[in-house]
Parts: sequence; structure tokens; C-alpha cells
Amino acid sequence: KDANDMAVESIASMAKRETSSLTKTKEEKETDSLEEFVASFPLVASCLALDVTRGGSSDETSTLSTRILNEAYLESCNQNKESKSKYKRSLDIFLSSVVHSSEAANEKPGDNDRKKLATAAASSIPQQLQVFPLVTSSSLTIASAMCDIAEITKKAKDAGQKSAQQTLAASAATHAAKVAAEKRATAVLMALRDVAFQRNKEEVRSSAVDCA
Repeated sequence: KDANDMAVESIASMAKRETSSLTKTKEEKETDSLEEFVASFPLVASCLALDVTRGGSSDETSTLSTRILNEAYLESCNQNKESKSKYKRSLDIFLSSVVHSSEAANEKPGDNDRKKLATAAASSIPQQLQVFPLVTSSSLTIASAMCDIAEITKKAKDAGQKSAQQTLAASAATHAAKVAAEKRATAVLMALRDVAFQRNKEEVRSSAVDCA
């Protein structure tokens, strides 16, 4: 249940980051399709988010999310439009879960468990993006949400100002959370750099540069 909740909350969080307008943008329509995907395949969504909720594995090629994405990609090799979209949506849900774990850690600087989970998830991104058979522009856009250093600094500052009489321990925890968030952002930036150099599709390489 925790993993499914993570998947649902990740998509909701992604929707909040999208630009609001009277007409639905391409990104907002994509969010709707991800919500439909989670509703249709709740077990798949739970499995994709499971590694994020429990800290992942030291071997990124053997994680449950990687195996599911590999299977989805093999199915997408069919010339069936629905099969192709399953891989894309699965990848977006996985990366949304990673981003949301980082957001959750930023919201509570003193929660070491959240920080450990977020750090483990983010540190796996460079290696994960190397082993994934296909990377999409939308997945890179989702991952790049972790690279907003200005927003990270703002949240850390806001957390510090919530209590005028903040204890020394709380202040240290806030600073440590900011440093950890910056390290996660750096890990994603390195992953985007690798995609820009290593992937074959020009559209994906360009997207990696734009996101960075």
C-alpha cells in the first residue's frame, strides 16, 4: 500500500508543478494519462515505486523497477501504440516517485529516514538511466525537477524561519537537509550530462541539455 500511495502522490505532485492554464497543456494531459495508468495497473505502479519506499538495491540492474521497465520495453517493441505507451508511462511513474521522495525529504529536514530514502533513490539515477533501454524527453523533464537549487534553498530557508527560536540541533538538521538535497540535484545533473553524451536520439540529447 505504501508503494501505491507513493505512486499516486508522485503523480499528484507532478501535476502541481505543471503550468496552470485554461486549456490543458501537453504535460497536464500526460499527467491525466499517468493517473489512468495507475488506476488500470495499480500493481505495476506499486512495484515501480517499491524500490523508492524501501531504499532500493545495491545492484541497479536487478531492482524490481528495472525488471518491470525491461519487460515493458520488450512489449513496446511490438508495433502497437498502446504497448509503446506502457513503457513510457512506467518510466515516468518511476522517476516521478524518485522526485517525490526528494520533495518529501525537503519538506521535513529533520526526518533522517526520508533523507536516506531520497538519497538512495537519487544516487541510483545516473546508473539507472544508463541501463534503461530507452529514455524519453518527458522522463528527463520529470527528473530535472530535482535540479532546482533555488527552490531547494528557498525551502530550507522557509523551514528555518518557521521557528524564530530554532534550536541548534534543528538548525543543523535544516542545513544537512539542504546539503543532501544539493547532492541529489548534482547526481541528477550528472545523469543528464551522461544522457546528452551517450544516447543516440538527437531529440533526447537535446532534451537532456535543455533540462540541465
